[in-house]
Amino acid sequence: PHRRPQSLHGPWHTSHRGRGISPSGERGSPTLNRFVQQGPLSWLLLIWASFDAGAEVQSGALGWMSLMQKIRPVLPDMPTRGLFLIIRQPIYVAFALTTWTVPVWTADQLGLAFGLTLYCLVPPTLKEQRFARRYDDRFAAYKHRFPYAFPTLRRVKHHDE
Repeated sequence: PHRRPQSLHGPWHTSHRGRGISPSGERGSPTLNRFVQQGPLSWLLLIWASFDAGAEVQSGALGWMSLMQKIRPVLPDMPTRGLFLIIRQPIYVAFALTTWTVPVWTADQLGLAFGLTLYCLVPPTLKEQRFARRYDDRFAAYKHRFPYAFPTLRRVKHHDE
């Protein structure tokens, strides 16, 4: 009788999971593996930031519900709570992190991560221009107080402090 070949993924799952070996047999560095394990955290940050910004806007529900009711959508106020108290663009940063914390790396994944990270860092400046027009001095003060995408340890003092 002929023996059936074992599944390529069956034995891998149980014997190599904790050793940084991908299904293709590649070993990862311990640092990379720890970074990759942050993938679920990246997704949680993205969900959290989306709720902070207004889930109805981020999901598209506000636009669709307004369209169905034939009314003009009423946008929520400028987001300034939750993760928006740390950086101005938490949704874009969290989304970029999801592209860097994938379980298996390939050359095309690296290109995708670079490309989407650029997308997450450059175009939001256009959104900030809209916010500057819409919220004027409020956005200028917020922009002065909180960094764009990378948190800092220093705090900017308020004018009244």
